[in-house]
Amino acid sequence: MKKFLKILGIIFLGLILTIILGYYNLRYTAEDVVVENNMIQDEYGWFVDVPNEQATIIMYQGALVDAKAYLPLAASIAEKGFDIYIMDSWFDLPIFGINQAQNIIDREQLQNVILMGHSLGGVVGSQVALSNSNIEGVVLLASYPAEGTDLSNSTMKVLSIVGNQDQVINRENYDNADLNLPALTQKVVIDGGNHSQFGDYGFQKGDGVATITKEAQWHQVADEVCQMFSK
Repeated sequence: MKKFLKILGIIFLGLILTIILGYYNLRYTAEDVVVENNMIQDEYGWFVDVPNEQATIIMYQGALVDAKAYLPLAASIAEKGFDIYIMDSWFDLPIFGINQAQNIIDREQLQNVILMGHSLGGVVGSQVALSNSNIEGVVLLASYPAEGTDLSNSTMKVLSIVGNQDQVINRENYDNADLNLPALTQKVVIDGGNHSQFGDYGFQKGDGVATITKEAQWHQVADEVCQMFSK
């Protein structure tokens, strides 16, 4: 019996190690991201602080993407007058951090909150927005609400941004999700943008090749966010 338990323990340990190694092989880490003085790391992830903010954006990272990889995008948006939190979820999977936005809202007593998410992060953000009256808008970056998340009767604003070179997003699901979006939805296509360049983590497997720089893509996102949500 002891021998059997020992063998079982070895198998279990091997399985755990396989999962961990697989995770690190699949994970997309931030590239040469410069951390500025107004970028603060805390228990929930990263915070980009600006004086006299118009509103606060809370962002869910894409699946298996280092939260730090979104700091350059956050910096571009912050220049427009928005505080931004980038949540760092367990195993870089936003579904494991689904309650973090509410925790931040409660801790900081926030109002005028906008949820933003990249890819799977947008799916999670849409779900959170559906059940939270403190949310005034959602920004979907290469993302869309899940089939069971119906925002069509909501009065909130939704900004949906996708690159025309994005080969990762499921286009059929993206188009079908229009039925779940509210009337105050604006859809923007970035000419030359792809899936990977919403962050700064290199080229994502299966993506299309962008024909614009990542900096240009970040600045266009920032401009669209400012245009829709500025007071």
